[in-house]
Amino acid sequence: MLAGGFLLPSPARACGPEPYIGEICSFAGTYCPEGYLPADGRTVPISSHQALYSLLGSRFGGNGSSTFALPDMREQKSAGGQYLSVCIAVQGLYPPRGETAARSTTSPPATVTPSAQSNAVPAGSPVTGACQDAQLQVDKMIAHYQRVGRDLAFADFMRRDSDWFNAPQVGAVATKDGLFKVHPNFRLVDNPEMVKLKDVNGLLVVEEMIKSATQSPAGGWAQYTWTHPETRKLAVRREWVKVHDGLMFMATCYP
Repeated sequence: MLAGGFLLPSPARACGPEPYIGEICSFAGTYCPEGYLPADGRTVPISSHQALYSLLGSRFGGNGSSTFALPDMREQKSAGGQYLSVCIAVQGLYPPRGETAARSTTSPPATVTPSAQSNAVPAGSPVTGACQDAQLQVDKMIAHYQRVGRDLAFADFMRRDSDWFNAPQVGAVATKDGLFKVHPNFRLVDNPEMVKLKDVNGLLVVEEMIKSATQSPAGGWAQYTWTHPETRKLAVRREWVKVHDGLMFMATCYP
């Protein structure tokens, strides 16, 4: 299918809970799930979807200064001939760069950053609100791990109907070389590609977590740029990392 002059493949994936930003998926309902927008060629403001714009630019339309357009894939049908809702992820993981696949000669847009800020957390910076809750969440996870053991704790952390899984400060557990054993996105568990994950500025996110664990095993912050789940704008995101039993226990917050 042609969309804005580009040949787009039929979407094969169902819409998942934490996709890569820019990922196309199909949905049998009449709307797109939370975190997605219809891939219907609409024009959207750059200010509201900075991470997505950093990937798409104005290849599909828009003026490239304040707006950009989404690809138009409205003609997708199911095997039964019914039209599907085709959606594009505007929230989720920022995709790590692999081989260049685009056939367009259009130059990629400049990196979009929320402001000129370092990934380093200033020494002595106050910890309040959600980030304080992230520290408490990690301590609770470690205490539960000590109480019930590794296997049962991991199963509890990953159970979708548990308080662990649905906590505001999302928790995760990884080995010290960056292999996740607990993550709210099931497909990222035991996925060696996670160590290649970068934020919009090219910072290796998991490497920052490993660095924090190495430098401050009793607890330290990793910081990077991510899409805020509520504002959908790029924002500073922090990860409290604490080492226990050779594992990195982590929880996320937006300061």
